[in-house]
Amino acid sequence: MDPTSNGTLALVRDASSFIHPNRTLLMILYRYGLAFVFFIGFSGNLASLVTFMSPILRVTSTSCLFFMVAISDTLYLLISIFDFVEVGIVQGPIFLSVYDSVCRFRWFSKGFIRFCSAWILVLIAIDRWIRTRFPFKINQWCTRCNALITILITIVLGIGLHGHMLSIQLFGGYFPGIPSVACGPIDPTSFYLRFFFTRWPIIQVTFISIIPVLLILASSINIHLIIHKEKKRIQPRSTNNHARRRQARLQRNMLLLMISSAVLFLSTTLPISVSQIVNAYRLAANVGVDINEIINEEAIVNLLLAFNYTATQYQDRFCIFRGYLVYAFCAVVICSFLLQAFYRFILVVYPARSNWLSARNQFIFIVLTWTYALVFPLAFMFTGDIIYNADNDVCDIPIRLSFALIFLALCVYSIPLSLVMFIYLKLIRYVKQMHKRVIPANILFRVQRELKMTRRVVIMLTSLVPICIPYAIFFVLSFFTSLPIYHFRILFTFTSVSFLCTMVIVFKFTDALKLSVMKKLNLRSNTIVPTVGIINQ
Repeated sequence: MDPTSNGTLALVRDASSFIHPNRTLLMILYRYGLAFVFFIGFSGNLASLVTFMSPILRVTSTSCLFFMVAISDTLYLLISIFDFVEVGIVQGPIFLSVYDSVCRFRWFSKGFIRFCSAWILVLIAIDRWIRTRFPFKINQWCTRCNALITILITIVLGIGLHGHMLSIQLFGGYFPGIPSVACGPIDPTSFYLRFFFTRWPIIQVTFISIIPVLLILASSINIHLIIHKEKKRIQPRSTNNHARRRQARLQRNMLLLMISSAVLFLSTTLPISVSQIVNAYRLAANVGVDINEIINEEAIVNLLLAFNYTATQYQDRFCIFRGYLVYAFCAVVICSFLLQAFYRFILVVYPARSNWLSARNQFIFIVLTWTYALVFPLAFMFTGDIIYNADNDVCDIPIRLSFALIFLALCVYSIPLSLVMFIYLKLIRYVKQMHKRVIPANILFRVQRELKMTRRVVIMLTSLVPICIPYAIFFVLSFFTSLPIYHFRILFTFTSVSFLCTMVIVFKFTDALKLSVMKKLNLRSNTIVPTVGIINQ
């Protein structure tokens, strides 16, 4: 971009004459960077949508606003797929026949979605401020209807602010295939050219970054002052101390949530905002600008901006997904022990059927095990059984008499553990019967060795039993009294200790692993390794 002496921006339509950005850098950022953004973004937004569609949350105005944030974030990521394909995969312009129309749609959509996401976060902060400042008017002001009205007003304002990019006479393809300048003013001699490159970035930064962040921070600080002032008041004693502490903790979490959202929003939008303002000033002041440097810089800050639409925080945003992963991980671990026991059972009882022990069949069994572990917890993602517990800061199924908890106990613990114990008892009975018959010594030795390996699997599973006992105790206690506030933390302490014991047992019983670790640590091991001596006759 070279500014001319008369103050207009003379832009060359032939990109090959002076635009030579770092193609390798652009490919890495848009191929691998956006792929990572899509992975965490779509999964996180999907979990958020499922969370706020639950019957408990969808009735509140705050949840309605967060639901719209998740939708806008998802739409932004969908629009970014075009950049991923054009710059990261094809590394050249695509859809050239309709490139002007695609440009108008893409750039309008990105600007409009950024505007809506920022101002919906402002509405969330205002909603929380009203709930703190005017608690007696919550039912009147903080309703889903009012939330939808404010969202509609935000949409209208966003369309009005970015509507100029939908004009066929003003906006279209600029340098196709090159990010940051792929789209722009069609006429290089019009007034719109200077407006778009020198005035529009400042307007956009003001309404999308600066004002929203200031409003969110002001609301958060005022909420903090109100809560601090309420604590100093002398309150009458109440028998419901636990409920009051719980409410105070929730308010504090919401305050931290809004502050973290503001910091996240500022940290991801500030770099591109500063870049846009600096470049606009340099163009307006007729300072020589290297277009290749601008393209490389904005490729980096645009990728950073995309993270804002993947990591918008909410205490329940990944609640269901985190709970799902916990249950799936536990099921995978325990079912892996079941798969080992089944392998030993086939090796001892049916040695002639070696095709069952082939690598192909074992891979199929592993896939089936993982499929089972990953599929059955999906039932909890769409029923609202997994909820956020503010006291323990954890997402889990509440411990009470419910079908979900019983179903979870059966699928994760009871059925796999029962099958392992059943296989172990069958092997013991089979070995005892072999002792009563005349069996070659080598076969008997092999069977006893496999029985020993199965016994080790059972011992490792026994170390996981402490996970079940506290759950059972708290489950029974829930019938008669309220559970301790931090009961989930107690349970997770037992869980962590159990898995630690399992790791120690695996290390103890696996001689090859033990020797390898000892060798790396330069320690001596007491493990006796059998050797074969050759005696010359």
